[in-house]
Amino acid sequence: MEVAFINILIGGSFGGLSALFVKWILSKTAWKKIEAGESAPAVNPYLLGSSMTLDNFSLGRGIVAGCIAVAGGGIHYKVWISPVVGAAGGIAYACFCAILHKFKVDDPTEIFQTHGVPAVVALIATIFFDQKEGLFF
Repeated sequence: MEVAFINILIGGSFGGLSALFVKWILSKTAWKKIEAGESAPAVNPYLLGSSMTLDNFSLGRGIVAGCIAVAGGGIHYKVWISPVVGAAGGIAYACFCAILHKFKVDDPTEIFQTHGVPAVVALIATIFFDQKEGLFF
């Protein structure tokens, strides 16, 4: 039981950092396109921050996404796997925010990206990283 707690904490921290980094990169590229006079349809700079700054909302939602990505099989993971799965959950959250914005899906609270997408990452990661029956073990 303690392993699951540690895995979820580690996965959440890596999910938050990876989501923050990916959203910062997306924001930076969007602002470069806007400054060059081009439109940036794939990324809404308003949702990513008013400039190329790091925002607390992306960090918090990335932490939740990383925790959810690891929580699916947290008791069955080794400790070194949780940063990988947590970071994958954070990256999936950040990328899916940009994808849904590109298709003009209105989700201002980003609930689906924060909870639904990392849950799918958790299902896939459990298939690969389970200690007893995973494909890599």
